[in-house]
Amino acid sequence: MLEFIVLNKKLISSMKSKNTVYLTFSTWNDYSYRTLFNMDYMDSNGKLHEIGQIKIGFRKQIVDIPTLDKMQKKFVKLEQDFFSLAESPEFYEKLYSIDKELCKVILKKLNCVVLSKKAMQIAKNEDVFKTSLLRDVNINTIHGQFLRIINGERLLTEFDFQFVRKNHLFSDLNIEFNVEPYSLPPSNIHAIIGRNGLGKTTLLNEMVDSIVGKEKPKNAYFEEAYAGRITDGYFSTVISVSFSAFDPFTPFSEQSDPLLGTCYYYIGLKKSDSFKDEIGNLEDIRNLRKKCATSVYNCCSDDSKRDAWITAINNLESDTNFRDLNLKDIANLSGNILVNDCINRMEKMSSGHAIVFMIISSLVEKVQDKTLVLFDEPESHLHPPLLSAFIRALSNLLSRRNGIAIIATHSPVVVQEVPKNCCWVLTRFGDEMIYDRPSIETFAENVGTLTKEVFKLEMEQSGFHKLLKEQVDDGLSFEDVIIKFKRKIGFEGQAILMSMIMLRDKTVNIKSSDGGEDE
Repeated sequence: MLEFIVLNKKLISSMKSKNTVYLTFSTWNDYSYRTLFNMDYMDSNGKLHEIGQIKIGFRKQIVDIPTLDKMQKKFVKLEQDFFSLAESPEFYEKLYSIDKELCKVILKKLNCVVLSKKAMQIAKNEDVFKTSLLRDVNINTIHGQFLRIINGERLLTEFDFQFVRKNHLFSDLNIEFNVEPYSLPPSNIHAIIGRNGLGKTTLLNEMVDSIVGKEKPKNAYFEEAYAGRITDGYFSTVISVSFSAFDPFTPFSEQSDPLLGTCYYYIGLKKSDSFKDEIGNLEDIRNLRKKCATSVYNCCSDDSKRDAWITAINNLESDTNFRDLNLKDIANLSGNILVNDCINRMEKMSSGHAIVFMIISSLVEKVQDKTLVLFDEPESHLHPPLLSAFIRALSNLLSRRNGIAIIATHSPVVVQEVPKNCCWVLTRFGDEMIYDRPSIETFAENVGTLTKEVFKLEMEQSGFHKLLKEQVDDGLSFEDVIIKFKRKIGFEGQAILMSMIMLRDKTVNIKSSDGGEDE
């Protein structure tokens, strides 16, 4: 018969009984609640399996009473006033990998809220559940990702939705987003491409507003394919990332209570809507460093997040300058030593390194099952090698947590990391906005080719194109321009110049003909 034994501290020598679950109490507290246990299982062959961390609370629990004090030290099933929840998918994966039927038996005997509706009914009204057990877990994660693991279902969701604008002040849109689980190249990062001033930032903010805004716009919303407007639970969390100090939008107040609906977080320079009465709308740099250090601390205090954080830092270390920072060493620290070390390191970082470190640490801390990340122009602060490494780190994190990101960008380096079917190119002609897929495959394409094919219109309005057009508009001939530039124009430039002159002369001839007819 399966039995549970509760220990004050972990001693391998004490774990001798077969077919027994050992729960070792941890003194870690969540806002004064002490609910955390490390779980191990000794199977019928005498093999010890380390499962991970699980939190156990009980009805009417107060902060002065740790769960340990109320539990029997040996039992076959928790009493009905108790409820439990692990906070990482890895916990459920490990338990399921031992034996799928045993997994459900153990969780039912621990009144795990993932499987027990009765336990959830008791737990959802308790402060200990909201404050401690739900500290790092979302309701959608419980009913979605965790339950899928226990049932042996695949972890990743096939997202299929679109963002719609109708009868809009700006142009109408219907932009589709699809994520195919386990696809190569990954399809969990989507790019909205367009030049500055096109309205990409406005579009991202409308997306946020349509999900978590107090008064959701009627003419801008998300729709699930073939199912109408998305429901409140479609995305468990929305995270806005923007380090622009000049865009006119004020971030919404953060909402971290999953029982109130979709959670919302902002990562960036600005103060949220809840601080709008304070002087200045930008965060103090010391507060930003402290926020980052807190995120790192929270990541390293949780086994699964610690692993995800180290993996993310590993991905970023493909940039040699970032690797030289030796940031993984932080994970070996704890408490205030970790926080202070993190702040000290950030004080010595370049702005680009500090920003990417803050972003990835905050995302590892906050991304849950079915999270939507909206990222405005990451290239503004990250140089190309680090930018490429960051996109891969983000994609890896979203794959682990079943999330999706939409990135507004005008960088071919970002586009190079995203397949064609995950890119939208926006172009504005007057008040009309046109959107389409790129004309070529974008993933792993040469940056020069992407610049030429995907950013063609933007190129034609800037750089040497603009310089040549000024000469053509002045009425100069092909040879006049070549001589004026001392024959220092390449073959592509000469071809473009010839096309500009032919178009000019053709336009002039048409106008002359029209004028002659009028007379």
